[in-house]
Amino acid sequence: WSIEAVVAEPDLVTPTACCFDFDGRLFVIECHTHFPPEDYDGPSTDRILVFEDSDGDGRLDAKSVFYEGGKATMGLAIATDGSLLAVTRNEVTRHRDTDADGRCDRSDVLLSLETSANYPHNGLGGIAVDAAGDILIGLGENFGEPYKLIASDGSRQVGGGEGGGIFRMTPQGGDLMRVATGFWNPFGICVD
Repeated sequence: WSIEAVVAEPDLVTPTACCFDFDGRLFVIECHTHFPPEDYDGPSTDRILVFEDSDGDGRLDAKSVFYEGGKATMGLAIATDGSLLAVTRNEVTRHRDTDADGRCDRSDVLLSLETSANYPHNGLGGIAVDAAGDILIGLGENFGEPYKLIASDGSRQVGGGEGGGIFRMTPQGGDLMRVATGFWNPFGICVD
């Protein structure tokens, strides 16, 4: 094994998560909203950048902004249909480039978190896709505050005080169910 830098400042700042799509493109969250200093001159929302090898030499040499928006963006995964899934503190969204211009032009909310807690990295954070295409989502301990998770089909999970949990929903954002609980902040989850 060897490790080499493929991108660094100033081409990328404050990365919080990354993933590769089926075409080998690297998607990276550039989080500008997680406790920025008072004099921060960066964007007011987060960005998802995409890096790719435009000339086939094995090096990521092209950079573009795929999506701009969101606050406290913490996780990324590629769905089985190739769309990009992103997790902010309060939402799981699906992002698509329907006109193949390299930028997201359609975003849909698959899951929403309703709570009075507002700390950036103890809400929604972890994300993974299993072999069936179901989406697993990590929810942090949320300061022990009551919460409602509402999927796009209206299915819900409620809780508060039980610690962080992992939830599963269908690729379309339905049939939300609790898988496990008792974690602190399950940020990095994966499926083997």
